[in-house]
Amino acid sequence: MIARSSFLFTFGTLISRITGLIRDMIILAVFGAGSLLDAFFVAFMIPNLFREMLAEGALGSSFTKVFSFLWEKDQEEAKKLFVDSLYFLTLASVLLCILGVIGAPYLVYINTFFVSKSASGDFFLQTTTGLTRLLFPYLLLSILSAIAMGALNQRGRFFLSAIAPVAGNVGFIVGALVLSNLFASSGFLWIEHLFAEPRITGLAVGVLLGGLLQIFIELWGLWKPILKKGLYLPTRIPWSPHLKEILFLMFPMAIAASAGQINIIVNTNFATSLEPGSVTWLRSSFRLLQLPIGLFGVAIASVVLPTLAKSMYAAGKKVDAKVSSELQGAIELVLWLMIPSLVFLACNATPIIRILYEHGQFQLHDTEQTAKALFAYSFGLIGYGLIKVLLPFYYAVERTKYAMRVSLAIILINFFGNYILVKMANLGHQGLAFTSSISLTFNAFCLILGLRHESLVFEWKSISRSILFLLLGTLFAFGTHQLFNLSLVEMFPKSWTLKQQSITSVLLEGITIFILFAGFGLMRLQLSPVKALRLLTKREKKTP
Repeated sequence: MIARSSFLFTFGTLISRITGLIRDMIILAVFGAGSLLDAFFVAFMIPNLFREMLAEGALGSSFTKVFSFLWEKDQEEAKKLFVDSLYFLTLASVLLCILGVIGAPYLVYINTFFVSKSASGDFFLQTTTGLTRLLFPYLLLSILSAIAMGALNQRGRFFLSAIAPVAGNVGFIVGALVLSNLFASSGFLWIEHLFAEPRITGLAVGVLLGGLLQIFIELWGLWKPILKKGLYLPTRIPWSPHLKEILFLMFPMAIAASAGQINIIVNTNFATSLEPGSVTWLRSSFRLLQLPIGLFGVAIASVVLPTLAKSMYAAGKKVDAKVSSELQGAIELVLWLMIPSLVFLACNATPIIRILYEHGQFQLHDTEQTAKALFAYSFGLIGYGLIKVLLPFYYAVERTKYAMRVSLAIILINFFGNYILVKMANLGHQGLAFTSSISLTFNAFCLILGLRHESLVFEWKSISRSILFLLLGTLFAFGTHQLFNLSLVEMFPKSWTLKQQSITSVLLEGITIFILFAGFGLMRLQLSPVKALRLLTKREKKTP
């Protein structure tokens, strides 16, 4: 069930992530890595901090859990809860956005505490503040999108839920290619006075338009099953016991998620004190890390929470053998997808960055620095993927306080790790990436330890077999990489450019890693390739 639904979500996410890569390639080619794009990414990160803290994790998971339980009991009440949530959260988000716009200078200061006081530093801070004011309403769109995606996942509309972010990527692309030039040639001086440099302001406007289009697509997907007969005009502030339950579950999760956002603030402060371009290098490499996370980790997690909620409801809100089996399957699936991704990224960091980003204003130095960050980030993939899957379980069993305590402990690890690797070891922005990998791994380890207090019944023999085959696959993959390093350079024609060599080596290593791990995976499952393909592509029954 989880594997088939995850496959459907992954296919939609693949399309979304491909457009995301195209988006990043275009932005970096148009603007290059420097202070202007650093300012945009810091400004966009500020509403994103609130989005990830309130919307993406806490609110989305809380809403999905309550909505899924309620749908099993009373579908009309569930529809009413969705509409109530739309209205209530719109009001709350508007108030939050007003506060964010007013307090933009203070929010920027918190995230750029170490920026030098100079002419270039003042320009960076002024640009970041103006863009923050313009981009803060993106939070409203993200909050509405979180509950829309929760409802889509509960109704089994995984493909639409996964592909909707394509609209947001289109907004970025239109902003970079069209609106940036349009604003620059408009001659409207008020744009730069009120917000920022016209070209980067055009990019920010494109982001908002993309967010609007995304929420429209998600609500369109919910029109027939929920909104068509459940929509009403409010005559009072919407409130209900179920909405109260969502918020009650949300706040501990938001506190837990806030630890991660504090880590981002700390990392941003360290990054803005380093060489110009450091924020862009880190952000661009982390986006590539999020490709396998989005394709696999988020896909599995998005399926796990409603599936666990339904199973626990059927078991009287208890953890039974079925819940244990579903969680174990999700954990093993994450390992089988994240470990090959780690090997691929760690072995091919430089050629991957060269292929994707080295165009236009993005130069060789930027490629080298971004590749260093990607290599360091890749070692956090396993922890990152496990966190995405384990947190929904803690939400489902309402053990949010434990997840919160773990996240708070990570703050100290992240701060001291940054200080040691960046300030003392002088690893620069790569030190920040290494610290992130250490923090993600420790977080996942603590969440796994916390499972001991649940009545889970895992098949340890099955897990041990998976780990054994994965270790064999990793050893063979790294060995093959060393052979490629020794032989491929001599095989390339002398007339080939670095980019042609990079494309060839990435394709060969990617195919080799896929074949190795797929082969060991089939051996683990004792399946033939044909039977495995049939299981993956078997159509899922529609949710009644």
